[in-house]
Amino acid sequence: MRTQRTGCISLVIADITNPLFGQIVRSVERALAERGLTLVLWDEDARDTNAMEDVRLSLVDGIIMAAALPGSRVLDAALRNRVPMVLINRTLDDLEADAVLSEDYRGGFLAAQYLVACGRKRIGALSGPDGATNSRDRARGFRDGLAASGTGLPPTLDRTGEITHEAGRQALHAMVRDDPDLDAVFCISDLIALGVVDGAKELGRDVPADLFVMGYNDIDMASWASYSLSTFSHPIDQMASEALNLLTRRIAHPNSRATVVRLPNRLIIRDSTNQVPFPGPMSTDELPDLEGE
Repeated sequence: MRTQRTGCISLVIADITNPLFGQIVRSVERALAERGLTLVLWDEDARDTNAMEDVRLSLVDGIIMAAALPGSRVLDAALRNRVPMVLINRTLDDLEADAVLSEDYRGGFLAAQYLVACGRKRIGALSGPDGATNSRDRARGFRDGLAASGTGLPPTLDRTGEITHEAGRQALHAMVRDDPDLDAVFCISDLIALGVVDGAKELGRDVPADLFVMGYNDIDMASWASYSLSTFSHPIDQMASEALNLLTRRIAHPNSRATVVRLPNRLIIRDSTNQVPFPGPMSTDELPDLEGE
């Protein structure tokens, strides 16, 4: 990186209690340590005024932003002060910026194909805030995947809420009340899916005998035996490394064109979908180009 720098890189996350962000912190910190750089962690939800001052005074060499949402104070400050920045995990529609993302639309599309191929008839979807592009793209891919498989998504089973365990638990109660024949739920986040699994237990619904549940992100808890959640694995270590490569280039060449890197996810099948293998040879790496991605 350029000389006369602080050697500090900031990582901006949202909601430190979300296990996904903990895994992102771990991967970014490891990638920085390999290059002799120091991590400065900012939590967007904490509304920390120190972060704004650090940006204004250029006390960090660059920013890796894992929590891009419209109205982000740190993002706005970085843009105003022309601080080198790269986005990971999600981006913003109208922002031209370096970004490392996963193939969220494809993952959602494949999740729909998988559940239909498993013989599920009444399939629901739980997504997050519309401003989060990764949540929106997974949900959009899922709807398109259901449509391509000849299956619709009833409005009562297409729900949006917070990305929390409690939101998933409450949503399942509401979905079962509205549609007792519900037999599968796709969640755009593992945290939501874990709430769905616990909500199913409260309702006396067995997972997977009565209800298939799929998540997204493969957080550590997804592999715990009590959940054994089918999900999609993020290449978080690779995302962190690619993000640092882009940030290094941005620092050296601040006026270069923005680069967007998309990395494939991996479908992980566990007990929550009864260990049913994906039929046929298709995988996330082999999906054809999909309109709208």
